[in-house]
Amino acid sequence: NVKKIFMADYVRSNLAEIDNWIEHNKNAHDWNNYVRGFLKLEKSDTLSLVKKRVQEFKKKLVKLVLCDILKKRPLLDKQLSGKVFSLVTSFYCLECATNSKRQWKEVMKNVSPLVSQGGWIVMSALRNTNHYLVNGKRFPSANISEKDVYCSLIDNGFDPNTIKIEVHKVNEWTSEGFSSIIICCAQKA
Repeated sequence: NVKKIFMADYVRSNLAEIDNWIEHNKNAHDWNNYVRGFLKLEKSDTLSLVKKRVQEFKKKLVKLVLCDILKKRPLLDKQLSGKVFSLVTSFYCLECATNSKRQWKEVMKNVSPLVSQGGWIVMSALRNTNHYLVNGKRFPSANISEKDVYCSLIDNGFDPNTIKIEVHKVNEWTSEGFSSIIICCAQKA
């Protein structure tokens, strides 16, 4: 059971948008559809459960933090220097910081020390693409495969017996530059 949530992003305006949502700003982005999507996976997406989950998240979110995953110490908040977490998640971020597979391996090396011994990493990533599009604008992706993810997790001290990797086709996103994603989790040895 998660007691505290620290949310990190490279872009200050992204954190400001989350803060607007937390503070119930009327112009804030509505994240309820994403919450509903997670609840559908749990087979329980009623409106009351969406509201409850949003309230739980907002209550547990203790800090918004700037980060730069290209740095050895990616969390830029000095109070969090050296802190480790029992759960680290990343959804379509680590592979999108660069178009270089070599640099992506460094990113994985930078993020891995944030996971405590016995802790977990859960991540999703674009698969086998060097870019993605948002409103016609092109953004980088490191062109990684499930084998790359597996090898990186092993190289960074995750227990091979706990690594679970799934590949999912997302043909509806082909026009955005990718047609499959990787979802994985692993426990730090």
